[in-house]
Amino acid sequence: MLRPPGTLVADYLERRRGQILHPPHFFISCAFVQIAIGVEIVNATWAVTQFSQLPRWRSALRVSFVLGVGYGLLTALVGLERAVALLIPQMPT
Repeated sequence: MLRPPGTLVADYLERRRGQILHPPHFFISCAFVQIAIGVEIVNATWAVTQFSQLPRWRSALRVSFVLGVGYGLLTALVGLERAVALLIPQMPT
């Protein structure tokens, strides 16, 4: 997934962009992932608050911790590049 910057720039300038992710597409993909994770935290916090009768801040802390551990384990098991590839969609060729 990661390539040396010199060849990457040359390929981009020669319009060989098969494996190059454009900056606007990368930004939109990252923003979408962050929003999706935020929505996941908000929904899970609401569910934990409703079912456990814990204060909202404690529910948010627990949910954030569990999601952080989960994404950390995903990264540890499959590697950072594969985890990023799973979370951020690839550019169509």
